[in-house]
Amino acid sequence: MSVSEENGPPRPGQYSPSPQTQPAADAGTQAAAPSGAAPPPASPPPATEGPGASASVPGAPPTAAPPAAQAPAAPGTPSAKPAAPKPHRERPLPAYLRPSPPAFRWAVLLVAVAGSLLLTYMFFVGGLIRGWAGVEPENVPLEKPFAHRRDNFSIQPPKNWRLHDRVPDTSLVIKGPQERLFTALIVVSFEIAPDRLEGFVKEHKSRLQHENPSIKWLDEKDDFISGMRAIRLVYECDYQDVGRTEKLRLKNLQYLIDNRPRFYRITCSVAAGYYERYLARFEASARSFDRLPLPDAAPQPLPQPLPMSK
Repeated sequence: MSVSEENGPPRPGQYSPSPQTQPAADAGTQAAAPSGAAPPPASPPPATEGPGASASVPGAPPTAAPPAAQAPAAPGTPSAKPAAPKPHRERPLPAYLRPSPPAFRWAVLLVAVAGSLLLTYMFFVGGLIRGWAGVEPENVPLEKPFAHRRDNFSIQPPKNWRLHDRVPDTSLVIKGPQERLFTALIVVSFEIAPDRLEGFVKEHKSRLQHENPSIKWLDEKDDFISGMRAIRLVYECDYQDVGRTEKLRLKNLQYLIDNRPRFYRITCSVAAGYYERYLARFEASARSFDRLPLPDAAPQPLPQPLPMSK
């Protein structure tokens, strides 16, 4: 009797070995059966859904098949290729490491160029406002003090400027380089007046306005020069040289210094377009002004005694 006859048909969920897995048992069973006996019923064929699928009985639920034993590969037989590794998924770069789009790079370049131009402009324009390339009044190179003994003052001209002390109606004229048909000038003079500084300034401005109606007053404020009270004036006016038809606009810086009964005037003039360039030199030279002590009166000789008469 075969195994199938002893145990009956397979129950649901029971593993039924295939004929290929037990060739010896089937052969022995067939040999032991009598010749006249009917052959045992064949077991149902296994399911052919795929390799290693388990045998199933019609009407029974499918069961999971055990893994089929792999026979060792014969010598010379090519072995199966290993499974391909899973592709490596690269992590996306952070936003700050990703390459920027061309439009963004162009925008950054334009901003950098514009910033450089702006800084260059501010450097040079700021230098002009402070006296040509950022020179402050206290750093302007000046000549040694020039002492004017006749009018009792001293002043330091800017470096390499020329002095003229014999110009009519002035005490001293300091000439600088010529700019656009006009030489930069610093003129020192004085007046004697009984009034106070405020009254002298008012009368002085009225007289200038009458002599040159083109004057435009720009600034007026109190100041001190070498410990003496002063008024600082800034104004513009038209200037026409002798023999020329063209009028030139001048810009002037003027200090009126109170040293009663003397009032000193320091007038710095240049073409309006060059005023900022020379402002530091004007300021430095004007602030070097100082008064000299008045000379002592020369001793008078004693009268000689009259000769005695005989």
